[in-house]
Amino acid sequence: MGLGETWQDVLGLSLEPRTSFLDMMDDNNLKGRHKVVNWNFGKLAFLEGSFQCLTSNQSCDEVEPGRGLINNGYINAEGLAKFIKKFVSGLSAYGLLRPPPIYKLELNTFENVLRSLVSPMALLNGVGWNPEKSLTPKIKVLQDHGVPEPNISNLFFYGFRGFTLDNTRFKGTVKDVLGRGFDPSRTMFTYALCVLSGMSKAKKRKKFGVFRSFGWADDQIHLAFRNQPTCLDISEEKLRTGLNFFMNIKSWEAAQLAKAPNVLGLSMKKRVIPRLTVIEFLVSKSLIKKDVRIVSSLLISDAKFMEKFVAKYGDKVPELIKLYHGEV
Repeated sequence: MGLGETWQDVLGLSLEPRTSFLDMMDDNNLKGRHKVVNWNFGKLAFLEGSFQCLTSNQSCDEVEPGRGLINNGYINAEGLAKFIKKFVSGLSAYGLLRPPPIYKLELNTFENVLRSLVSPMALLNGVGWNPEKSLTPKIKVLQDHGVPEPNISNLFFYGFRGFTLDNTRFKGTVKDVLGRGFDPSRTMFTYALCVLSGMSKAKKRKKFGVFRSFGWADDQIHLAFRNQPTCLDISEEKLRTGLNFFMNIKSWEAAQLAKAPNVLGLSMKKRVIPRLTVIEFLVSKSLIKKDVRIVSSLLISDAKFMEKFVAKYGDKVPELIKLYHGEV
């Protein structure tokens, strides 16, 4: 999807009544009523409440779930079109005209349209359906610092909970991220903002403490965070397990891990151990060089790893596939 496409472009919406949104969907899915499957009542009631808030003069406290959009598990197609029209036409005031590219891929079935609404609706609910007070100032802070509009849009439509912080704390978090050397024009800035927005000072101290307990200096922790902000989002237990494995069992140095901290978030059982077992075996048999790029081998897809390290040497080492699956 090009950056010039808006929600109206993607959904076929216009400001006129009876838009082409209904025509964009499969007629069999969107005629009259549609049964919503695999959705619990809470989600349906929440969507219904959002619909009422956006399409009527009622306050959210006065909304009665179950009237207007959803009735006995069925959704009125025209009501949904009205709901989405109201929702997206109001986003221009907040600078959120464009959805993330993934949405164009997801909006191919009726139910996926509904699923795509849950995160932004939950976010608006989190700011008390008062975006002018709670959302707009934060978006302006990001815009003033040069965060690109598509990145701001991604934060909103993926339900970035940092938008529910009070405005002063949000500004402080943005300042913190900038102070750590992140470029606001890059996607990594938004990753760091997401992590720090959801982390209290006490929790951050604990995460730093885990790294320090393995001999990391603060500058190494900061380097790891700059390279992959989500390394601070890993649970303390998983972080300890990863650091212990790589540093105490595999003898990696902190400086090496700080350059590729994303390996700490990988599954030890399903990815790290099987892959390292295969690579170490191939090195021992002189089938691959000792200086193979270990980090890259851990991050590539399963299919690519199988092709590059298992299938390629299957004829020479028939037991390799069993070794990979832990059967040897």
